[in-house]
Amino acid sequence: MMRNGKIFIGAGATRNVVAIDAETGQTLWMWRPNEGERFENAARKDSGKGVSYYQHEDGSNSVIVVTPGYYLVSLDAESGLPNEDFGKNGQVDLKEGLGQVSAGEYSVTSPPAIIGNKIIVGANVLDRIH
Repeated sequence: MMRNGKIFIGAGATRNVVAIDAETGQTLWMWRPNEGERFENAARKDSGKGVSYYQHEDGSNSVIVVTPGYYLVSLDAESGLPNEDFGKNGQVDLKEGLGQVSAGEYSVTSPPAIIGNKIIVGANVLDRIH
């Protein structure tokens, strides 16, 4: 996606986020999630790699991504640093409150949609029969 002369992309299975100057091709910043075991147990690592963009009322901008380990992350579009006022240290745990979720039972298959000031995250959830 391109905004304000910058291209923002998700890259690789870990869903790194990269900002590139659209005119020069220079890499401006890269953010890499470090999810350890949570990444290893994640399903569908190669889907949902896109990023979303949000313009705040104060004129600042954020890049929003969902990691393979199911964290919703907000990054400052200028610096690539997590927005500390978003969730806990710039992220929201999308598994919180789901109970025990095994690998393959829950996966995010597309980037989040931003409508107004709401972030919509779709997910693929395996139905369980008990």
